[in-house]
Amino acid sequence: LLAVVAGRISHGLNGRLLTLGLLASNLGDVFLGLDQINLFIEGHSSFLVAHLFYILLFVRLTPKPLQLSNRQKIFVGLLVIYGLSLSIWLLPVLGTNATPALAYAATITFMTATAITVCWKRPWVALGAILFTLSNSAIAIDRFLIPVDGISYFIWPSYYLAQLLIATGTLPLIRRHPPDQRNPLADHKIA
Repeated sequence: LLAVVAGRISHGLNGRLLTLGLLASNLGDVFLGLDQINLFIEGHSSFLVAHLFYILLFVRLTPKPLQLSNRQKIFVGLLVIYGLSLSIWLLPVLGTNATPALAYAATITFMTATAITVCWKRPWVALGAILFTLSNSAIAIDRFLIPVDGISYFIWPSYYLAQLLIATGTLPLIRRHPPDQRNPLADHKIA
């Protein structure tokens, strides 16, 4: 539904990137909803594509030249440490899945970092990207390390909240600005 809303009310390249990110995520939901075991690669490939659309959107929205606040630097640093730590923890058990899993981990980490670098007026999009990362981390831990009973009660709500925050954080601002503006969503004031 978020993809339909984004497609109907947004405009310009930024609106299309958001819509495509939501649609690719929806496709991943369909694959995993049909068969979490046999369609795992197809589902996560769809999410990988969604992260690439989000990266393009967030890079377009990042103020140029890039000037990060101390808070942004701390969050990006913690994110990189988290991503590397989780990857190192998972690496021994990934086997033949190591290369695609690490590529996926790097992509979602970069997507979240780019969401943090945009100077949003409100933190919803960055929080959504962080929740997306945590949801995917829970999937990786459950699938490859330690099966956790009831983990889906965290995974699905955090994932859907992540998508909602990303969409609702960008959609109203995309609608209010002409599609040719380079950075319509950014506050441009580095805290």
